[in-house]
This record gives sequence, structure tokens and C-alpha cells, in this order.
Amino acid sequence: MTAHVSMETYYEKYRHREDGWKYELVDGRIEKFEKTMKLNQHYIANNLHDLFYSLKMNGKVEGSFTAEVDNELWKDHVRIPDMCYLNQAQVLDAYNGGHPIAEFVIEVVSPSDKMEKYKEKIRDYFKAGVKVIWMIYPKVKEVDVYVKGSSQMTICEGEMICSAAPALPEFAISVNDIFKKPEQPK
Repeated sequence: MTAHVSMETYYEKYRHREDGWKYELVDGRIEKFEKTMKLNQHYIANNLHDLFYSLKMNGKVEGSFTAEVDNELWKDHVRIPDMCYLNQAQVLDAYNGGHPIAEFVIEVVSPSDKMEKYKEKIRDYFKAGVKVIWMIYPKVKEVDVYVKGSSQMTICEGEMICSAAPALPEFAISVNDIFKKPEQPK
């Protein structure tokens, strides 16, 4: 059994390791995950960031959509979603030293990931107050959408629209657009 790891030790020894792994603190234990976003999958993040920033530029949303932000869910429990949304109040809270929990999180699932670990993450996120979770499966081009309070998960494929409502209702995109490949520069 591993020794209890404090939040301070986690941030000092594990959070910013550059060894190809992502470390999360789960009830005082370190959990090690393979970094999910492969270099050839960054286009997925780019497509989602493009959507968010086009909405922001048009005054339809505020806040921040970013990658790998620490979400201190409770004492000795830190999850790091691949991408997440913080509303404007949460951005200000973080700026002032707070630790807001994202309202909307996205995890990109790799073939080596174990679904049981993601089920634990989903439970943790909802327990901490996350409203919407997207699990993106690049290999099969599918997005599973979970909404807090709903007993159903929505499986999105092809032209189906994935929505981040109620956390971010304006953030809606087809699966095909999430997986739209980058174009060659002219």
C-alpha cells in the first residue's frame, strides 16, 4: 500500500513531471495515467478551442476554455481533465488564488485507458459539481455526453450535435466537426 500523499507533495513532486505521464491525486494516492492527447490528436483540441473562441469573439460566452487545469475536487483529490471550461467568475476566483471546479470537462480516451478509471473520474466530477462531461473516443470517432442529474448518457456520432448544456449551452458542435482534420497550408 502506498503512503498518503499530501496536496503539497503532489504539487511539488508529481504535478509538473515531464515524463509522458499525467499524475492525479485521488484521496491521497497518486494515480498515473498515460497522457491521452497524442500529438496527432491535437486537431481535436484545436477544433474545440476554435469553436469556443469564435463564440467568445461574438460575445456569446465568457470565461476560459483551456487544457489540463487542476481541479481540486476535495481534500487530497485532484483531477486534471484534458480540457475544461471555467466561467468568468471561476476565472476571477482562480486569479485570486482559489481553486474553482470546472462546470464542463472533456476527457480524450486512448485505447490503452481503462474504462473503470474513467467511470471513477465521472463519479468524482459529478460529486464535486461538474455539470457536463464529454468522453471523446478518437479511434471510433464518438463522443459520450454525460449530464449531471440525468440517468442517461448520450452517444454522439457523425452529424449528431454534442452540447455542453446546461454548463455552456452555446457550445454545441457535430462529432464530424470535432474530428475535422486540419487542412494543408496554402
